[in-house]
Amino acid sequence: MFLPVAALVILASVALGSHPTSTADAMDVLYGTADPNTTTVVESRYPRTALGLLAGLCLAVAGTLMQGVTRTPLADPGLLGITAGASAAIGFALDRTGLRDLTEAQAGRLSGGQPPASPPT
Repeated sequence: MFLPVAALVILASVALGSHPTSTADAMDVLYGTADPNTTTVVESRYPRTALGLLAGLCLAVAGTLMQGVTRTPLADPGLLGITAGASAAIGFALDRTGLRDLTEAQAGRLSGGQPPASPPT
């Protein structure tokens, strides 16, 4: 049951995007008979699909490990303190980088850009 559903999701991930392609075009790319433009568009989606599969696999393994450690199917990250640890890590990182909050990081201070000028008063 899992493999046919996974194959459909993979095909949909490769076929759908900002430049939609038909499933027939996606299959033509796999067979090597598609035009170069379609091939470039579809092949640029392979890393996104692989990363999505890897992230899902990691989440499944993490959930299984938490359920095994706690011996309950209702295990969640808060039960083991993972949520509190992640919050502490973000606070530590903000302290070490000298940022006051994450909006400064979004403004480009971490990437070397200039933060936006403050509005005139």
